Amino acid sequence: AAPQVTGMAALVAQYIRETGLDQKTGRSTRYLAQSLLMSTADPLMATSTLEYSPRAQGAGLANLVSATTSPAYLSNKDASEGRPKIEFGDDDDKTGVYTFTFEINNLKDKALTYTLSSNLITEAIYQDKYINASPYALEAKVSFTGGDTVTVPASGSVTVTGTITLTD
Repeated sequence: AAPQVTGMAALVAQYIRETGLDQKTGRSTRYLAQSLLMSTADPLMATSTLEYSPRAQGAGLANLVSATTSPAYLSNKDASEGRPKIEFGDDDDKTGVYTFTFEINNLKDKALTYTLSSNLITEAIYQDKYINASPYALEAKVSFTGGDTVTVPASGSVTVTGTITLTD
């Protein structure tokens, strides 16, 4: 996939330079191209109801049309290079509660409103030792501070905080 993604990244970079998004946002072309491609990727389905794990597909199938027409992109100041991804790590205390944040960055000159939702998966375990590389849906309650709807101001950003409470 590397040659295809490299070509898509070059086209998204050209779009960013031609539209002045790098100037408008103060972000590098590389950063914006990577963020747009990851934020707009289409998850690949392992079954009719479960996506493949990010370990198997990364952010999903890159969507060039979506990357060059999206009115916004995601970021995460806590992730490497601000990438739009979240890593939960281990739950040493076995509480089953995870908190996360991410940012929605509006590229347009008008406010945008989004309804937040989630789909939680992990990978099945084989013989209680090995990652099976097949998806396993998690039963959990996901809540967002401020509710399930967020409005991002024109050319602005909003930080979203969520909490996952495992119930399974």
